[in-house]
Amino acid sequence: MPSTEIAVLVESFNESEHSSVDRLAGALESAERLASRYGDARVILADSGDNARIAELVERRFPGIQRISAGVRDYDAAKTLAAAAADAEIVAFLDGDCRPLGDDWLEALTEPIRSRTAIATAGFTAYEGGWLSRVLSVMDFGFLLPRTERAVGCYASNNAAFAADALAETPAPDGDMRSRCFAHAQLLLRKGTPMRLVPAAAVRHEQLPLIEERLRRGWDLVAAARVDPELREARWLRAGVLAAPLFYLDALRWDARRTLSGGGEFGLGPMGRLAALPVMAAVRLVDLAGIVAALRGRPVPGT
Repeated sequence: MPSTEIAVLVESFNESEHSSVDRLAGALESAERLASRYGDARVILADSGDNARIAELVERRFPGIQRISAGVRDYDAAKTLAAAAADAEIVAFLDGDCRPLGDDWLEALTEPIRSRTAIATAGFTAYEGGWLSRVLSVMDFGFLLPRTERAVGCYASNNAAFAADALAETPAPDGDMRSRCFAHAQLLLRKGTPMRLVPAAAVRHEQLPLIEERLRRGWDLVAAARVDPELREARWLRAGVLAAPLFYLDALRWDARRTLSGGGEFGLGPMGRLAALPVMAAVRLVDLAGIVAALRGRPVPGT
């Protein structure tokens, strides 16, 4: 039997990519505080970087946190390795660049798994900041709309939980994407064990470098179609670089639908939603550059 019911797994990959040790410390502090409210829950750090300051941070400020050196520079693989070593019934993922919004985050996120009504759950994520951050939240996390408890076909890897045995049986698939959360959620959906959205389990995500993140997002749109040939977008790959407008326009279609129907969940008022549409079209042009690079077989930063 596992030695604990719940392990909160925080990752350090983002520290090496765009975040900071201070931000990671904040995530660890939040995770430790919330875990202490829930029985024998413990916190584990999946350390996939090579920053000696992180090891020193854990030793000095968080001696009760288990640090697992993943030994791989791969976001999903590092988390999967640490989850396997967690010796827990349930593993909750909280990224080092995110902060839970409420003291009930862990309890809410894991309740469907504890009650055996789901084997995996997805929380609700949005970026910190003002109006533009809210617009980007719709673009990057709009797949979590509508914000109601339901089965979902994708999740944010920064805010999710899994029954450990189910995660071991169906891990995130291999692929070129930085995060394979979409492909993973689709596998669970097709097995008849879909992720369950828990609207109350909310986190705020650190703002990201705009150009680099948009290039990677565009690149990942193509990579997702390569990882999962059952997606309708996989057919577009046969057109090569000529498929770029299809990926771009499809993303804009989803942006518009999600903004107009559910933008309020990300803090956008009626006028803010209308103003967001042309901004999204402009920002997606950077995504388009990443799409073209992926279709031409060229990397972009972060891939």
